[in-house]
Amino acid sequence: MDFIANISLEENRTYENLFTIAAYLSIGWCLINVTVIPRVGAWVGKQSFWLDHAIGPQRAMLKNFGILNASDEELVEMFATTLFYGCHHSFCGVMLLPVCIFGWEDSSSFCRGLFAFGLLNDVGFDIFDEVYMFLRTFFHKKLGLRPHPLALFIVLGILHHPLSIMMSVPLIHRYADMREGHIIATSLLFAGAVGVSLSSYKFTLDVASPSGFFKFKIVAITQFVVITLSRAVVFPPMAWSAIQRIKADPAASTGFFVMSCFCVSLIALFNFIMVNDAASVVMKWCFRSAPKSKQVEDVKDDDGIAPSQKRRRSSMSELLADGNEDAIELAEDMASLSGSYLLFSPSSKSFAPGCSGPIRSSLTSVQRRRRSSIMSVGSLAASISGSITPSTVVEEEQEEKKNN
Repeated sequence: MDFIANISLEENRTYENLFTIAAYLSIGWCLINVTVIPRVGAWVGKQSFWLDHAIGPQRAMLKNFGILNASDEELVEMFATTLFYGCHHSFCGVMLLPVCIFGWEDSSSFCRGLFAFGLLNDVGFDIFDEVYMFLRTFFHKKLGLRPHPLALFIVLGILHHPLSIMMSVPLIHRYADMREGHIIATSLLFAGAVGVSLSSYKFTLDVASPSGFFKFKIVAITQFVVITLSRAVVFPPMAWSAIQRIKADPAASTGFFVMSCFCVSLIALFNFIMVNDAASVVMKWCFRSAPKSKQVEDVKDDDGIAPSQKRRRSSMSELLADGNEDAIELAEDMASLSGSYLLFSPSSKSFAPGCSGPIRSSLTSVQRRRRSSIMSVGSLAASISGSITPSTVVEEEQEEKKNN
């Protein structure tokens, strides 16, 4: 209690003290990350929603980032990491709420310290994640780590984490009473928590069913509203007001003012990508129906029962394995709001989500392996989650070329 309250004291809010606390917190987040995420991933991998619904969009997301042959472990790890991000943002955001509601001057010393501690927790996590992503992106072979998508590193490692660090620490050090900073930090943390949490929930939906697809629409609209309010309505006027205050501050150097403008500009670009992505998904799918399996001719079998009467609804995983175009397109767009960064995807051709191509080309190999009989959900989920190896696909392609 006293430690947290003392953080808010002006004599303790030096850059050296703040970065020291953030460094210790980064070690703590590192330990939590390496112990919690594997356990969460192990639990997720055993759940029915994972094999039936979530694995397809999760694979699509990694394909959007250029990883075409992700293993089951990579898919589960990414899903668990997304859950972890949502919990982390919520944890930090809650600590910022008292000062955001009552203001710096009207808050107790403990609430002020809690605000600083919440921001430093976010900074500490960003420091850990920045180093971890950097090693996995550029030195994963030497260190024996799982590779990290370069596109995702560009977005998080350049457009997000450094900006968060460069703006949070000076806010605590010099402008702890800045009302605009309180509102921006709190709104963005909660918006991030809601966004990534809903993205994880969206992956678990059976979007091949009318009810599941309706829930998907509600989630997409909710994400659009939250992202638009926090990043397009709240952020611009608050950021402009903060820049004006820094400009009028005689103690602020020209270099600090220029750096502040640069950070705000990059965050504005990040916000634009997020809002554009969310709006594109809503406009594209709000008035469309759920993906459906291909129609079967209504011809009676030997038992006298028409196939249409015996037909059961296909799950999302089955539709993806069957190469259903609507399901593939939906999986790509569902993945876009988890990454929300298709602008930087190697397969992206424009700002609009759903324009990527790796998942389409890779799923053709699944189509070539399709059986004439209806496969079970478990076997189909296994077929698109790693059972079809790249070597098998190459052998099939070579055999197909010989036959032609």
